[in-house]
Amino acid sequence: MNNVNRAHPSIDKNYLRWFVPTVVSQPVIRNKTVLSIIDGIHGLYNAGPQGLDRFVWDHKTMYFATDVVAADRIDWRAIDEQRLAAGLKREEESGADQYDKWTIRQPQHIEEAGQMGLGECRDKAINYRRVELG
Repeated sequence: MNNVNRAHPSIDKNYLRWFVPTVVSQPVIRNKTVLSIIDGIHGLYNAGPQGLDRFVWDHKTMYFATDVVAADRIDWRAIDEQRLAAGLKREEESGADQYDKWTIRQPQHIEEAGQMGLGECRDKAINYRRVELG
């Protein structure tokens, strides 16, 4: 199931800033230990959420987390690394361009959810481990 489309119902609407904190704050989720799985096999670093093939890279990564806010922060770092490698600015420094009309592209939901106490958004406080397979 693709949950991203719930927060981006159309190219003109972006509810992600409020969607993640609202969902994570719900008692049915908040009061349970939830395993979040993020498919990062192929990553998209520009023109999201629909995307263009030219901005997709073989990230070859799966993310598993009990803190969805921390998982999104780790993903954000990976996207920024790819953006920099492609000659683009980091998400928080970017604005609208010919492929993406959002004027505010920073994933604000990560910091807002962290400030609400719904998860960890500070890089140094995230317990992150990388496991290589194969």
